[in-house]
Amino acid sequence: MGTRSVFLVGYDISDKTKRSAVLQEIKNYAIDGQKSAYECWLTSSESNSLHHFLADSIEFGDVACIINITRTYWQNLTKASSLYEPTP
Repeated sequence: MGTRSVFLVGYDISDKTKRSAVLQEIKNYAIDGQKSAYECWLTSSESNSLHHFLADSIEFGDVACIINITRTYWQNLTKASSLYEPTP
């Protein structure tokens, strides 16, 4: 199994049937989300598969995106707070 990374997956699809199918597919990978934006923990292979699924599901005027998030807010916050810890 490949290394997993955090991705933000979002969509705006007008057709209700296609939108429901996309939502179900994304929820297979989602670790958190709201409405039409989900945080997903994906391998490279899963990311490619989801990309192709989204590309096949959208029509003119629809939008879908997968964004690789290299560092989350909490990872950056933890790193930044460690800079201010006093050294013994």
